[in-house]
Amino acid sequence: MLSTISEMDPVLIAAAVIPAVILMTQVYRLEKEPAGLLVSLLVFGVIATALAIVTETIGEDILLSFFDETDLGYLILSNFIVVALSEEGFKLLLLRWRTWRSPNFNCQF
Repeated sequence: MLSTISEMDPVLIAAAVIPAVILMTQVYRLEKEPAGLLVSLLVFGVIATALAIVTETIGEDILLSFFDETDLGYLILSNFIVVALSEEGFKLLLLRWRTWRSPNFNCQF
């Protein structure tokens, strides 16, 4: 079940946000990418996360109609198909679409 922001652990939130901020700062400092492009990438990352949450919820509901939650098949399909494809797929689609369409983006990260 999804938690509300007030129920989330601040340490976990910091662990999720700090690496992205450090990487974005390094890219800005080293490559001099436009700040607007980096901010839009941050926004697209948030959108990708929201879309992944929706597809993961749907995927989990579908898997639960076929498997028990403790079943090995459920765990494998859930982690390697539903979660991995949702999260990495939306990041690839949205961020690649945004960066590759911009003549300013030349960073090779």
